[in-house]
Amino acid sequence: MKKIVFRLALICIINAPFLTACQSASDKSAAVRKENIADTKADQTYSLNDSLTGELSDSLTLWQQFKKESTEKINDNKKRIAALKAGISGKAEDVKADYQKSISELEEKNDKLRSKLTEYKNDKKNDLEAFKRKMNNDINEVGRSLKNIKIK
Repeated sequence: MKKIVFRLALICIINAPFLTACQSASDKSAAVRKENIADTKADQTYSLNDSLTGELSDSLTLWQQFKKESTEKINDNKKRIAALKAGISGKAEDVKADYQKSISELEEKNDKLRSKLTEYKNDKKNDLEAFKRKMNNDINEVGRSLKNIKIK
């Protein structure tokens, strides 16, 4: 009986390190998942930073292009206004007063558009799109009004 107990104890002592060192399949998969999650988070962080940097540079490029185009349109409107002012110099006083009033209103709108453009800060992409729509609409409205003014 002593021999049986001794052998059983010896077998348990020999096998104990092997049994405790081995992990079950669920423990191994949990450890692998934790490593994968950590790697994925790191990859997502890098890709998020890259995409934000890319979006920011795209947004800045779009803003610079829009600002250049809008400035050109505003300058064209300014040239048209100057041409209209020069064209009314030899007209009758009552006609001249009406045209000067409408031309000065359009000149004021054009100057306001220029100041809006210079004061705008490109913070958010959504704000940029809304600003672009409104600004283009206003610039085109001034341009149409200038085309509609006819000096008699």
